[in-house]
Amino acid sequence: MTIFYPVPERLNGTQARFIQIVNTAYALSKKGVNVKLISGKIPGLNQADVLSSFGITPTGSLELVFLPIIRKSWFLSISISALFYLTLACYLLRRKGSNRVIVVRHPKLAGFLLTFKGLFKMPVVFEAHEIFHLSTEKLSAKAALKRLEAKIYSKSDAIITISDKLRDDINSIFDFTGNPCHTVPDAVRDDFFLSETDAVRRSFLFYSGSLYKWKGVDLLIEALMHLPDETLVIAGGGGRLDELKRFVKLLGLSERVTFTGHIPHVKITKLLKDAKLSFIPNVQSEISKYTSPLKMFEYMAGGVPIVAADLPGISELLRHRHSAMLFTPGDLHDLVKKTQTLLNDEALASLLAENARELARSHTYEKRAGRIIDFITRIFYNHDSIAHDE
Repeated sequence: MTIFYPVPERLNGTQARFIQIVNTAYALSKKGVNVKLISGKIPGLNQADVLSSFGITPTGSLELVFLPIIRKSWFLSISISALFYLTLACYLLRRKGSNRVIVVRHPKLAGFLLTFKGLFKMPVVFEAHEIFHLSTEKLSAKAALKRLEAKIYSKSDAIITISDKLRDDINSIFDFTGNPCHTVPDAVRDDFFLSETDAVRRSFLFYSGSLYKWKGVDLLIEALMHLPDETLVIAGGGGRLDELKRFVKLLGLSERVTFTGHIPHVKITKLLKDAKLSFIPNVQSEISKYTSPLKMFEYMAGGVPIVAADLPGISELLRHRHSAMLFTPGDLHDLVKKTQTLLNDEALASLLAENARELARSHTYEKRAGRIIDFITRIFYNHDSIAHDE
């Protein structure tokens, strides 16, 4: 089987979506699938360079294909997708054949591929991570995105979602009951699994990931005001980094909060070794209720006790007082209370961490790749098995 996985961006080793894409592609290739990971060309870098930035060694079954792409820059205020789309179409047209599947998670690109699916003569599998039209406030954009999503869910040959909640809500809005669908959560690398003997710990509270408002980092920083003996390390960067540094300074917490900025993904394990507790403080939003965050699986594998917002994409996997302490999303008092519970009960913290680590063993990228292969094989190479996954 050959899987074509087009990504209309330049791969970046510090952003979650690229980490998920590249590690999934790598895991698929290790299981014998020929994977063509197609992305925007990065000047001066080759396949080995790009894979190295993700901590991955090239394999014969994984090929990175670089196509020309025009992105925002100091002299261009917008990205232009047409060049990438055109060269991708030419690339796929030359590679028509049996046992070939396109997997895509970018909705605009999916819409383009579905328009010309008859020419490519390959089934298209869409991997859904959110409901895009619910995440924008602009009415014109909302209507256009909803039309695009309706097209995707009606014309895709199969659908993968990262959580059951996302699958159910998409089906409620777009009614794709007749289309094969399967939930395949995100995953963690094998080298993120740490034992107690690996860990130096326990010295600080830890957050890893992006800094968008809905991620709840502001709330976590506020919680530190009520935890006077604790320090916090925030591993992540982006447009709000300076804003959050100012917020920390305003609260008088500069001596107790460390911002690492963007760091290579493979270096997160070094921070997990020293972490006392880890946090997923997402606030209630259209995006957060569907998310299957990479950080969750990394915290689990690292054996670091987790305090997480009680949201569907999280509580589908983590159980309160079994594999995590769950708090009411956006509730500062409850976040502080649940954090203090774990800080004051070492036995409970250790139990939750061990249960979460065992659970993570079912959610490695190898296991994720196996679920994807089984689903695609069942749908496209054993037609008697086609069914809506429940």
